[in-house]
Amino acid sequence: MSERAGRDLSLEAQRIGDFWARIRTIEAAGDIDGSIRLLLGECDLTEQTDERMQWGVAPAPYWRLAILYRRRKQFADELAILERYDRQRKAPGSMPARLADRLQKVRTRNARLAP
Repeated sequence: MSERAGRDLSLEAQRIGDFWARIRTIEAAGDIDGSIRLLLGECDLTEQTDERMQWGVAPAPYWRLAILYRRRKQFADELAILERYDRQRKAPGSMPARLADRLQKVRTRNARLAP
């Protein structure tokens, strides 16, 4: 890895750490709408980064949004964010399989709830 790539990766890791600290603070203050806005922006950013770098998207913001939508009983939004993630190139790790499993469960649940 070049020195510049290492520096870029280090800066990105710092940005991500700061982002999640901000999310925790906002949610602790009860501003779930603010958290959702920031998380959706992070989804946009990770998708744009993947277009340039071909690394795959980071799953964490999609996962957190699915949790928040489920808690609020916003089932259509939960399904939409999981489907959005499903359409993306995935970064390596265990989370893609967990999100795929959650998507299947949500689809099954929503099919049972449909009139």
